[in-house]
Amino acid sequence: MAEFVFVPNVVNWERQFHGPTGMVADHIRKIALATTAEAKLAAPKKTWQLTFSIVPSPTGATEWKVEAQARYSIFVHEGTKAHDIKPKGPGYPLRFFWPKVGKWVAFMSVRHPGTAAQPFLTDPLTKMMRRYTKH
Repeated sequence: MAEFVFVPNVVNWERQFHGPTGMVADHIRKIALATTAEAKLAAPKKTWQLTFSIVPSPTGATEWKVEAQARYSIFVHEGTKAHDIKPKGPGYPLRFFWPKVGKWVAFMSVRHPGTAAQPFLTDPLTKMMRRYTKH
């Protein structure tokens, strides 16, 4: 009579499940890519620069991060409080087109009312966690 004995190769077992090409790493990579796609959908599209700056990248064999690399992304994501804006140098007023009055204006300072938070990264992450986590 033939007998079958399973003797696991621990090194190969670890590589298949936890290595950079293993099943766990592949699953986490898919979640990171899905989270990236959702974040790009959720990001404001005024100039598209923020959307294009959202990228996934591996940080370890089974770890990924999704980040927005635009310099201003934290201000969009977290929002801002009301604040004063002043020119960079003395004697140089701020100049900008003000749609409300329909012309170019110049001021020595302006009071910005702040912006509401637009959590384009955390909302998609929460959505993906609900999708891939079974309780």
